[in-house]
Amino acid sequence: MVKNILLRIQTALIEATKPTREVTEAGGFVVLLTPDDPLIWINYAVPTSEATPDDVDEMTSVFRKANRTPRLEFFADLWSDTITSLEQRGFICEKQMPIMVLNRDEWQGLKHNHEICGIDAQMFHEFNKVLSEAFGMDSVETTSDPLDDPNYQRIASGATLACIAIKDGRVVGGGLGVGTQEIREIAGIGTLKDFRKQGIASAVIAHLLDQFFAQGGEIAWLTPGDDSAQSVYSNLGFRTIAEQVVYELPNVATA
Repeated sequence: MVKNILLRIQTALIEATKPTREVTEAGGFVVLLTPDDPLIWINYAVPTSEATPDDVDEMTSVFRKANRTPRLEFFADLWSDTITSLEQRGFICEKQMPIMVLNRDEWQGLKHNHEICGIDAQMFHEFNKVLSEAFGMDSVETTSDPLDDPNYQRIASGATLACIAIKDGRVVGGGLGVGTQEIREIAGIGTLKDFRKQGIASAVIAHLLDQFFAQGGEIAWLTPGDDSAQSVYSNLGFRTIAEQVVYELPNVATA
């Protein structure tokens, strides 16, 4: 039962990511690269079948040709043989995270007094700026038209769900629901430092869940960043079912 859920989640994750990536299938892996951005978090592979060491070599070569660090994100419970092959080729497990899920019939809603709303083109850059600050990342000022941005286009079309939290007239947090109509990952939940521990993150998640399940969504999932976040998600009804792992190949010379 758990493996079937994980396979459905993985399929939805790949399908949702493909439109914004350069996609290559190699050695039983789907390699999802961002051509114009080497940021390691947005260049990774996902196994789609158990892999041999030779399969791992084929996948690694795709990263090398693209001048990217070989990196994978996947569900450990699905690919035990692949983990063995990765480690035989020098890949190291860099991170382990619990996978938490919530089914539509388990969602009980959340009462709150926070102002949460959707994102229009005028708020898109502010949304990105606030989330960058919330996660301690450098924010790049841009005057480009959001209508030309593929990420905003996905929000505007409903392919990606997104919302912001407003307090005292300013954006103080936000988050995303990424995936398919049936399965979405609740991701990028961030709140500015001065506004944390006020229930804003929970309100953002609740808004996304209300919207997702009202549209016929079936399964929401996420990976908490720490024990504190995991506690917040548990209080909303999410339950842990498995583990996501991140594997990287260190010190690889790229061409």
